[in-house]
Amino acid sequence: MFEGTIHSSWDERSRRGLTTLTSFGLQTLAVGILLVLPLLHPTSLPLLRQISMPVSIGRPVGEPPATAVRTSGNTAV
Repeated sequence: MFEGTIHSSWDERSRRGLTTLTSFGLQTLAVGILLVLPLLHPTSLPLLRQISMPVSIGRPVGEPPATAVRTSGNTAV
């Protein structure tokens, strides 16, 4: 039943290795092309539009409240 696995020749193994290497190489090339292809034709990218009016996140920052200068009623010299 397993006679072919023990008595296999070296030529069959080396040919199988070359086939496997070629298969991996072609698959890597195909995946690389599929990844680079959208970069060559960027037709679906959105256009850059500049906002005409600035966006406010919160209330506008105004002048800080003026601090009242206190004078003491006792002005002895």
